[in-house]
Amino acid sequence: MEEFNEEIIRAIIDAYMEDRIHSHYPPKDRLIYALCHQPEDKRKVTLQEIEKCNDLIKELDVDELSVGFIRDRIIFKSEPNFEKQTESDKFWLSRFTQEVEMNLESYRSITDLSHEYFNTNELDDNCFSNQSGFWDECADYLQPKISDLISVIEAEFYMFGDIRSIQKEYSKSKYWEIDIDELIVYKEYNRLFQFIIDIAELLVQLYRREMFIEFLKYEEEENVYNKFDINDKLVFACSKLQGDKKYWGNKASENDRNRYVANLIEIATLKEYSVKDQPQWSKSSTGIDSGELDILLIEKNGLPVSIIEGLNLNSLRTSKVSEHLNRLFNYDTTGLRRNYHIIYSTANNFISLWNRYKKYVTQFEFKYKLLKFEELNDYGFSDIKIAKSIHRRNTNDVECIHIMINMKER
Repeated sequence: MEEFNEEIIRAIIDAYMEDRIHSHYPPKDRLIYALCHQPEDKRKVTLQEIEKCNDLIKELDVDELSVGFIRDRIIFKSEPNFEKQTESDKFWLSRFTQEVEMNLESYRSITDLSHEYFNTNELDDNCFSNQSGFWDECADYLQPKISDLISVIEAEFYMFGDIRSIQKEYSKSKYWEIDIDELIVYKEYNRLFQFIIDIAELLVQLYRREMFIEFLKYEEEENVYNKFDINDKLVFACSKLQGDKKYWGNKASENDRNRYVANLIEIATLKEYSVKDQPQWSKSSTGIDSGELDILLIEKNGLPVSIIEGLNLNSLRTSKVSEHLNRLFNYDTTGLRRNYHIIYSTANNFISLWNRYKKYVTQFEFKYKLLKFEELNDYGFSDIKIAKSIHRRNTNDVECIHIMINMKER
């Protein structure tokens, strides 16, 4: 069972969570909230989703572990501090993978057990025709959902082969390339793999339950939506992005981070707005053809509200910063009241980069005259910095909100 070590277990869990949290559920969430026409409808849907998460957790039959998760602040008086979702995930991943590894020595695949039970190195038709006795003797904790011995042994053969191939590729590239949809079928044939997937599903549902609880609190605090509270919703989305370790460091692209932010913004603003991820609009930087925005926020009647540009930055690359700042104003042919520039910082010194960025912006030659630049401390975060620049565009003042998020690997 050397195939199942802590690294591959964590990689499978990560792949499953990435797929479910960022690919499988977002379209469904957008749909259920799109059908809400009143604030009370949205609250009702959110409560229903919390209950669905609770039901799924119970179905996994590991409810005592999730209860521990809920009560972690009581159980642990010191470290670990579960104030952030990522720290909770880290604890439970370690907890589960250690449990699996500790039990690997006593674990025997059905293939190995069948050879031992039938006292032969070659399983033949006679063995398979007399498998009822084998299943009677097989321990409950080893029995898979499928009880046909031929199918189970064949599936185990391919499963271990697939896992070895994944590990072999990782040893070359140092990158886990896992197609979770291809692997997940094995949970029906292998109890250990089913346990690993159950762990991953538990973490997904805990994550989603916490997300909906935050949505609920946010809705209660806001009470009603107003047209220009986008700042709060965008900062909320940025804080959730910052809490997800999959997006730390240099392993996440601008598109990945922008897509995450766009999904949360759309859920949080569905009553008034729609979100377009990378739409074609206005002119490109060359002025020739249609340019591709990062995120475009539009009203239900189709009128644009704000443009959101995202930028990965590990140092003050002025050419890249100027390109994105110019895009904001070049793509905005209407003169929107407020646009946003998000900087995903992976710099070693976050505060130093923020200070250098502020200085550069105040000296930058904008398309529209800079009237004022000020840092905003409305939220009090130490690892999310916000500033506002005000520009004169014809007879109106327009704003650009600059948000820098510390995404450095912890």
